[in-house]
Amino acid sequence: MDPYFGALLLSNILSLGGSYVMKCASLKGQSFFSPMVFSSISLLGVSYIVYYWCLQKIPLSFAQPFSAAFVIGGITFVSWYFLAEKISLFGLAGLFLILIGIILINI
Repeated sequence: MDPYFGALLLSNILSLGGSYVMKCASLKGQSFFSPMVFSSISLLGVSYIVYYWCLQKIPLSFAQPFSAAFVIGGITFVSWYFLAEKISLFGLAGLFLILIGIILINI
């Protein structure tokens, strides 16, 4: 695997993790200066640093749609699996159409 593609995947995982931790902090009523919020902001910050590094070798026309698809699909899965959020049939259909559109853009 290309190290830049692996780093792009890592960037997206960090972003997904940061979003999940931020949601958990908000559900627990944590203040903005709590360790959970700081951890979330740190994860998101590191994800942007890794993403910046990836853009040195990966075309933006590939990196951004890939990241969008990964984060949209990942947030939907994490919200459903870990947070017990309900996803409607229309929500799944919309997610499917977004992912199909991103794939078509990259063909």
